[in-house]
Amino acid sequence: HEVPEAVRQSLRLPRDRALSRRLWRAHLLQVGYADKLLGQVLDRLRATGLYDDALVVVAADHGVSFRPGQPMRDVGPGNVAGVAPVPLFVKRPGGEGRGTDRAPARSIDVLPTMLDSLGAAAPPGVEGRSLLRPGGAAQRPVRVLGTGGDEVSTTLPALLRARRGTLAVQRRE
Repeated sequence: HEVPEAVRQSLRLPRDRALSRRLWRAHLLQVGYADKLLGQVLDRLRATGLYDDALVVVAADHGVSFRPGQPMRDVGPGNVAGVAPVPLFVKRPGGEGRGTDRAPARSIDVLPTMLDSLGAAAPPGVEGRSLLRPGGAAQRPVRVLGTGGDEVSTTLPALLRARRGTLAVQRRE
């Protein structure tokens, strides 16, 4: 099913649950394909003997919402649970620090985290902080800036609750 031109132009879903569901399913297929490609990259690193020494970072630039009547990519109070959470995958050299951390990260924290993983100091002017350092990131407010300059602020527990609710609705439809 093709995305209607009005949705492409505005990136806002009409109140059409069937279209929303189709787009969400297409999105899941795209995510699955990206996962497959990442698996191939990691397999190649293993096959060439580079895996243990490699730093691999995969990040998305934004999330997406499939709530009818809400913007798909721009953030608002009604869709922050879909837009704010984005994947950030960090495979450090030597495999240190395995696990999942749900604490909020900011895009400006990615470079300091990469430098910290490699044991390199951040040059002057680099903003953000390494996600490998303690600092109460889980207590930090989650702030997402919309394209119009509006900011939506929430907390990690509220965001995770809303995310679970959004996913439950999408799975039922």
